Amino acid sequence: MNLENLPVAEAIKFARFLYDWIHTHIAHEDRLYLPALVAFLKDKASK
Repeated sequence: MNLENLPVAEAIKFARFLYDWIHTHIAHEDRLYLPALVAFLKDKASK
């Protein structure tokens, strides 16, 4: 598939798919770091 020749409607669908996937992926991955970040900030605040 050549993205340069993609019809506009299909390009919009593809862009929406990428947006949704990236948003979901980042939201999930960032939550995995939350416990480590909280621990780091608590440790830093206690010094």
